[in-house]
Amino acid sequence: MRQILKIISVALIVGCVAGAIQFLRLHDLGSRPQVDVVTHNLNESVQFIEANSLRFGYLEKGTGPLVLLLHGFPETACSWKAVQDQLADKGYRTVAVFMRGYAPTSLATEYSVRSLGKDIIALIEALGEEKAIIVGHDWGAIAAYEAAFIAPEMVSNLVAISIPHPRGTEPSLELLRAAPHFLYYQLPTAERLIWSDEFCHIRRIFKTWSPGFDMPEAEFTDIRKTMEVPGVINATLGYYHALFTNAEANAELTASDNINVPTLIISGNMDGTVPMDGFMAAEAAFTDRYAIEIITGVGHFPQIEMPEQVTDLILDFVTGE
Repeated sequence: MRQILKIISVALIVGCVAGAIQFLRLHDLGSRPQVDVVTHNLNESVQFIEANSLRFGYLEKGTGPLVLLLHGFPETACSWKAVQDQLADKGYRTVAVFMRGYAPTSLATEYSVRSLGKDIIALIEALGEEKAIIVGHDWGAIAAYEAAFIAPEMVSNLVAISIPHPRGTEPSLELLRAAPHFLYYQLPTAERLIWSDEFCHIRRIFKTWSPGFDMPEAEFTDIRKTMEVPGVINATLGYYHALFTNAEANAELTASDNINVPTLIISGNMDGTVPMDGFMAAEAAFTDRYAIEIITGVGHFPQIEMPEQVTDLILDFVTGE
């Protein structure tokens, strides 16, 4: 079965490449944005810290137990604002991290899942803490799973949003249909696809992944300004490229491995990227306290779409209520 899926994947990639080349011959996708680094206006509250040989930008609010907030694609640390404010008000030291490659954090040469997990562990140490509550969305959830596996003693609670444990993302035709971007982001035209037509691809992502949700204009502006920084689009695509170019050594955590920390899974039942049965298939991978919450009417971005409900779910879980 795996061999068949590989053949299908190769065929799809070849077909997509041919189609993309033809598309670019026939259509003008607009001019590349003419920008430089100074166009990325940093929020005055952005702080910086060295961890795992990179310079990370982050937003910090509140005092108390450390909560690391890890964003996914295509959003940034700013997507956590509403959740971060509420957690800080409840007595937590919240740190929303700009993930590796997302300005103002440094660009990197590697974007493997293994490197993402090590980033998180290094950040906990650099922030002067022995452990943290880790909350990750999308690629941030993947990084959180990895961190919890390689250093469970440093993760007091794990909250993963919108992405299952690898046991729930085994290759399948259903998963391929739900998340074809994992394939077409391998194409040489992927970078141009993202910036063309005034970054309209970002708007399509939100509309496809969260049907019925209107992306706030401030969210789009934040993403666009970040991706206009030279090198950032390639960095965001690097996460996807690493899955194919370095598959065997990409992550410590595999589908057969368990996670031994208290874990909460949050997803929306309208998520356009991940089949819901993937979360159910992954349940057996968690050997400590475990809960899964599916939010009705929400898509792929619960922390943006319903931040109050997401915050309440996190607080109820970490306090044991």
